[in-house]
Amino acid sequence: MPFRLLALFLTAAAVASTADAAGLLWKFPEDGTSATYRGEYKQLVRRTDATQQDVTLSWARTLTVRVVGTEQAEYMGKPVAARWLEIEQATGELIGGAVQAGPGGRTIVKLLVPESALSGATTDEDGVPQSFIPIIKGWRQIDDRPVEELPAKAYDPSPEMTLLGFPNDLQPSGETPVQIAGQNADGTTWKGERTTESKWKRAVTKTELTRSDAAPFGSVGWTVEVETFEKQSTQGRGEFETVTDASETMQLVEVTDGATALLAVP
Repeated sequence: MPFRLLALFLTAAAVASTADAAGLLWKFPEDGTSATYRGEYKQLVRRTDATQQDVTLSWARTLTVRVVGTEQAEYMGKPVAARWLEIEQATGELIGGAVQAGPGGRTIVKLLVPESALSGATTDEDGVPQSFIPIIKGWRQIDDRPVEELPAKAYDPSPEMTLLGFPNDLQPSGETPVQIAGQNADGTTWKGERTTESKWKRAVTKTELTRSDAAPFGSVGWTVEVETFEKQSTQGRGEFETVTDASETMQLVEVTDGATALLAVP
């Protein structure tokens, strides 16, 4: 199956979901810091036709986050210190140790984010879940297509860049040792599960995340599974049937400094 069709399945799975995204980014490191995560994305597509077998698709994935500059900007009518973030994702076949992205398989976004947006907490000072990344401005490029400006004043990496969202009930479940850039460090495992539902679609997301203060952006690795169910709007809730089952497992594998911006924007 071409990757562009896989993306359509993933988009459909997100329709019923509340956008929760803060799990990827907990804090800002020094300017020029880059963190690369590597892992695997899988999707089981269940066939409703009894004559056809279910199909499991597996792809290699890399996700790189880098801080590429600082700027004074206006946010909500006030001057603020802001940081430029780039998030780059590639999904495709692993060839020669590198991900060869298929059509629609490479996306990069560049975001100007208020420094205060990443507080390291799951909620803001008013107790509101930090579900989106507030942005002052931002741009996106998919493959080699023209760069497009992002219209919203907030950006959600899930599911465009990663399945990792932020379930409302994500809670620390225990301490765990981790290795970051070859050094031992203390980490914490967080787990959560959420269900979102409409008249015709239901999505169940299970998340296990490892977080450490020693990681540049806080996240060390994660496993996320999203199972999607569908039914006719006139059917009862007990008639939901599984249509897709997607999972993503990622691990921090490289931390570097001296990173510069890849995406040229106005």
